[in-house]
Amino acid sequence: MALDNINTSLPPLLTHPDFEIAPDEPPYNPDIHLSPTEPEFVVLLDGYRHVPKAPKLDKPVASNGESQIAYTGPFRLLSDEGYQVLRKILQRELVHQQSNDRWPAFIRNAGYRSKWLQDFNRCPRVLEHLSRMTGDVNLVPTAFQNSYSHINIGYPTERNVDSWHCDSVPYVVILLACDMSQTVGGELQLIEREPKEAFRLIEEYKGKVPKDIIRPIDYLGSNSCVFMQGSQLAHRVTNIQSCTEPRITVVNSYMSTNPFTIECTRYDTFRKEVTADLEYAMHKTWRANAQMLDLAIGGHPWPTRDQIIDRLTMAINELTCCREQVVIQQPPIPIILSSTKTPVNVSPPVPSPSTSTPIPVASSSIPTTTTTSVNIPLNSSTPPIIQRSNGPINLTRTTSTISTPLLTQTQHDQHIQSINSRLLSSSMTMKSSLKLIDDTLTWCENGQLNNYLQDSDGFVVIGAIGREKVGKSTLLSLLGGNQFIDEDRLMIFPAASSNSHKITHGIDIYITNEQTILLDTQPLLSSQLHQQQILQSSNDYPHTQQQQQTSLTPHFWQQQIDPRAMYVDNILELQTLEIIAFILSVCHVVLIVEDQFADPYLYRLLQLADILRPILKRNTNEIIKPHSPHIVFILNKCNNYISPQERLLIKRSLVQMMMDTQFRIYSSLKQTNKIKIQTNLKHIVIDLKQKELNENLLIKLLQQTKLVDNNNNNNDDDDDDETNKEIDLTNDNDEDLDDKQINYDYVNAIFIPRRDFRDSHSSHWQSRFLGFSNADSIVRQLRQQLLAIDRPHIEQCQTQRAWLTHASRIWDLITKSSQWADFSRLLT
Repeated sequence: MALDNINTSLPPLLTHPDFEIAPDEPPYNPDIHLSPTEPEFVVLLDGYRHVPKAPKLDKPVASNGESQIAYTGPFRLLSDEGYQVLRKILQRELVHQQSNDRWPAFIRNAGYRSKWLQDFNRCPRVLEHLSRMTGDVNLVPTAFQNSYSHINIGYPTERNVDSWHCDSVPYVVILLACDMSQTVGGELQLIEREPKEAFRLIEEYKGKVPKDIIRPIDYLGSNSCVFMQGSQLAHRVTNIQSCTEPRITVVNSYMSTNPFTIECTRYDTFRKEVTADLEYAMHKTWRANAQMLDLAIGGHPWPTRDQIIDRLTMAINELTCCREQVVIQQPPIPIILSSTKTPVNVSPPVPSPSTSTPIPVASSSIPTTTTTSVNIPLNSSTPPIIQRSNGPINLTRTTSTISTPLLTQTQHDQHIQSINSRLLSSSMTMKSSLKLIDDTLTWCENGQLNNYLQDSDGFVVIGAIGREKVGKSTLLSLLGGNQFIDEDRLMIFPAASSNSHKITHGIDIYITNEQTILLDTQPLLSSQLHQQQILQSSNDYPHTQQQQQTSLTPHFWQQQIDPRAMYVDNILELQTLEIIAFILSVCHVVLIVEDQFADPYLYRLLQLADILRPILKRNTNEIIKPHSPHIVFILNKCNNYISPQERLLIKRSLVQMMMDTQFRIYSSLKQTNKIKIQTNLKHIVIDLKQKELNENLLIKLLQQTKLVDNNNNNNDDDDDDETNKEIDLTNDNDEDLDDKQINYDYVNAIFIPRRDFRDSHSSHWQSRFLGFSNADSIVRQLRQQLLAIDRPHIEQCQTQRAWLTHASRIWDLITKSSQWADFSRLLT
């Protein structure tokens, strides 16, 4: 049978409510955006021979019609105009970067956000061009739309950009979307062996496969491609040692139109994606449908009954496999059994996308209902029929010969609430921060916030306090998932800049997918807020507006005094103390962000706010002991070289200022991988010579650095380069702290270098901070440590919703406290 008779229809194009198509893209035009070229050679799986072109297949359709192609030489698909459009899309998509155990940085679901990428992946000209390279095996894009133009991103790090693996889809085209002329590392490598033999070698050599076994793949430069049968080749991308811009590749995935090829798609690879269940179901349905269509219109003689049964069995096996895979990955849902017979509800047909062929459905009587019912037949091997609508979920059995006790109405409602809560929470992701306390320091009854809260424990609350323009909002945005290279408008918490008067007012909140609650506060003792207070207290400030402002902020201490009898500085200090006391009362971790140097006045306010924290009572006689949050000192925007002695002095001063508090300032961040310091002695020497420091200071600095490096027990023994050493300043040899002799290595102090991440020159991706790792690495490790930090117990906050109620109560106690009113009188 000719290959042209195989099912060539494309899998349907899907939409998802969590993703919106970007409106600012030009329409895809293959006449403008494509300029395909041919590779100079093709490598075959048979002996890995280099040939001009893959041989054509001349086999029956029902046999294995896979291509003999292993990989190709470099070639081009996009024109220069098309490449420029792709680069703009990638710049926009960088806000969606993720990380997991396999990829340090990657982006998925671009195929749901970009119409241009959808058309590029499904373009008939691209499919025809790639099909010719395979030896005329017709290709279509994979049904997993979340992997349309999957984006891999490589930064300078010790981790491989991609580890050894075989792809979960048959064919991939890898497009290099960056300039790697100045990049060291980031090489695409493969092993020219069968997958089983390749992974045996990887295991035998413990990942360090000899170079004579590895085949490196070269690109022609930016906008060049490599096409390969990734499911049949073990390959990886090595780590990047240095680069002038991140290594970015775009991976398009394809499969054969032959539904009888060996299935290599692995659902487990995609199961964490919100779209994976339906995409996998559509993939298996596409194969089953193509297998049946081949029997009907594939050019065969009229099939016998046995042939029809065999082909039906083949299609049923595809769908059964799909159902079993999806069911295994899902948590069990409680089923309410009823002995009452109910009519079988037939699921209404789902309208097909405009790009797919309509599927004829037999007409049937579909009763109108406002509930979702699952009719479970007596035969347990038959999957239940699920009908979804807008109402609550009701699960019933059509018939039952066993009398089972019915659940009470209360238990039934609890089941429904639990299921609906899981369905809602699984699809809700915050797009930006929301107001928790507004600019008048009034609690916001934000009903939208409840949509993102879950009735689950295991969450962590992180708040940040600090002066104006020290980087609180930027740091929290990075902890929430943003990247340094994101534009200001894409940041979770809008950041202030040197040429902007925009600052945070009140307290903003953001909830991440990792159940982390981030609180961004207005700057403490801000000069801009100070100026606003002066305008409000001036004679030119309208009296009616003062009354309106007072009514919007009904704090008890404001009602007990005349605002004109108190200095503006004192009013601002009281508002600052309220915010600090609130953050200390509701957060597991408090980040004190400073601009390189510790501010003693800030720590005086911290201790004073701790004294004024509201006292909670379980009853009239039992007082709830205030919890003690972790305090992490963030020394941000550091510049030049900070010697170990200078770091020690800074930590010692922090400890002295916090000596009389009960906060957790030690050992909070040593539970996971330690934040390490990269010291480049060569650059330090050059820097010191440029500053014309004397020779004695230079020798002393080198001796100090060498001494710390020799005491580090965690250095890589294989790194003998004396000009690039890795120093670990944490001392884990002492498990317990001695009260008489403090180990300052355990102080929760993080030094983050100054980084102008809007700069576009060649040093954009290199840290200018000679004493430490680059800012990207430090923030990434800090985020990992905060997610794994020990959570101090906050009374009555077992769930996120309970925490919000508790936080509202705390703020109410602060604003109505007579203790604050007494303290305000001392300032008049």
